[in-house]
Amino acid sequence: MIQCKPKGKAIVSLGLFAVICYAASLFLVSLNSKNTLVYVGIAALTLLGLIINIRMFLTYKVITVDKKKLFVKQPYIFRTKIYEMAKLISLNEEKVKTFNDEYKELHLKFENGNLKISKQEYTDYEQLKSYVDKNKPKHKKKKNN
Repeated sequence: MIQCKPKGKAIVSLGLFAVICYAASLFLVSLNSKNTLVYVGIAALTLLGLIINIRMFLTYKVITVDKKKLFVKQPYIFRTKIYEMAKLISLNEEKVKTFNDEYKELHLKFENGNLKISKQEYTDYEQLKSYVDKNKPKHKKKKNN
């Protein structure tokens, strides 16, 4: 059974960035000179921290593969989606070469929705990709008459 979860490094880095935004906002609150620019900075940093936290909670998903089905569980919004491998429409892997590595993102399009998984953010990416490659449906070619 393959289980893809967000990597700890990705969660820690996003969480740390949100904490830095909140800390900078608190620092601006503690300043003695309160002008319009300080209030704009407080609002912007607090809003940025909130957006990052909301994104973390809404996009956190655990993908489990079992019996030719992908179970995508989003625990913070109490949702589970099931994608069947037989209903896979398209499979596309994007590769972008970076300075010292290669960024990979797998796009899966099913009849009932889409799924994106990146190598840098999720564990067991290579196992999931090989499983999908091995179990993707064979599409029949249409004859022209």
